[in-house]
Amino acid sequence: MNFKKILAILMIAVLCLLATACGGSTDTSSKAPSSAPDESVASGTSSETPTDPEADATLTVKVKKGEIEKFKSDRPYDKSKEDISLILVVGQSNFTTGVGFSSEYGGVVNGKIPQFSETPLVPAPGTCYSGGYRTAITQLSADRDMSKLCDASNLTNTLGGVTPSFGIKWNELTGTKVVFVQTAVGAVGVHEWTPNPNDYICECNENAALYQKAVDAYKTSYEALSKDYNIVYAGYLWNQGEHEEVFGKPGCASTVSSDASYYAAYKSMHDGFMKDLGLDFGGISVVRADKAGGTAENSMSLTTARNAQYKLCNDIDDLFMVSTMGETCAASAPLDMDKTNTIHYSQATFNKMGADCALNLYNCLGLAANNVEFGGIEVYSSAGLKLVGFDKDGKTADETVIAKGRLTDHILAKNAVLGTNYRINGFELKAADGTDLSDFVDDYGAFDWTSITAAKTVKKVAVKCVIE
Repeated sequence: MNFKKILAILMIAVLCLLATACGGSTDTSSKAPSSAPDESVASGTSSETPTDPEADATLTVKVKKGEIEKFKSDRPYDKSKEDISLILVVGQSNFTTGVGFSSEYGGVVNGKIPQFSETPLVPAPGTCYSGGYRTAITQLSADRDMSKLCDASNLTNTLGGVTPSFGIKWNELTGTKVVFVQTAVGAVGVHEWTPNPNDYICECNENAALYQKAVDAYKTSYEALSKDYNIVYAGYLWNQGEHEEVFGKPGCASTVSSDASYYAAYKSMHDGFMKDLGLDFGGISVVRADKAGGTAENSMSLTTARNAQYKLCNDIDDLFMVSTMGETCAASAPLDMDKTNTIHYSQATFNKMGADCALNLYNCLGLAANNVEFGGIEVYSSAGLKLVGFDKDGKTADETVIAKGRLTDHILAKNAVLGTNYRINGFELKAADGTDLSDFVDDYGAFDWTSITAAKTVKKVAVKCVIE
């Protein structure tokens, strides 16, 4: 072998050694193509999600800043009369007076649970009054004084639920006597609360006159009490939506079977109350989603009622989200639910919820000395999992890329703090090349992934927030 051949062999050997040392290989059979995760997760929360993925589209959550002016009644005012607040209570069973303590006590007697959690808070004498079930309250008499009605020694006849603590807090904040017209009814759908319930169908037992009976009871109360008192705050409180978990599902014979149909039904009720009763405001304590849920995530999963209630409060100036406490109520938690069933809250929860409703409503009406500071927004998946949070300037320290999947069929964007003058103002979706896909995300946060992917290949979406 001559010198040139030996040199060539040596050079080839050296090159092979260098390639091996540098990790080079000509075998590519072990390399697998990367793929996006099939579920909705915030970037960085799954080992399958790239730490810095390139998004195929950007979803912008738009937030508008409104004006909060201190509310002042324009009704005639007589300085010689006392001031009262007249509150209509409407919705499903969790806003009746027979839930909470009396129900839990009944469970103890019947051996269903070992003990009840807490008694209702008792208003001071002469500060809070309640009408009977679906009846007018025409005078602030001793038999309607909640200091007596909420007495736990009445056992199963004790007035419980959310109104005792709401009344105590509202009286403390406004200095007015608080009078409740109780018209909430158990196991009813939103369609039954509309001014024209015959326009709707449902496989339930219909209470076709709920709206009119509430209007009649309130009008009778107002006409009688306004003779002796200044009604300086007049409004309604609402909690309802468990019904639509059953009858709102596809396949059921129900007219209210979508976000939009619940929205339309509720709005007809709200507009009717405002017009027929001259009310100042409405307040929603958002419904707990899963009536049999064991976790807080179950309780804030998205349903037709919840999706619609958030949008209603974003769209209507005199309607406010006054409590989201129901979103964290779980059947497994010690004090959250009445242990005799999986639908009603415990009295301990009602005691907290009532005060929460009163304080947030007070702030929403601009009655506080200082407006509540905007705390940013939070974005949740359809299963109640937090995807990303944005601060008051629309900035975030979180990873913001979410993946296409069943958990992002729907998202919820909500204020992190209640009682502010900021509301969600819709969504904008654009592909990476600028193609506008906004028509495929509706105003309730529902994604039409079939149409989106038909227009563009979209597997990962970056979420942004814009404060308008």
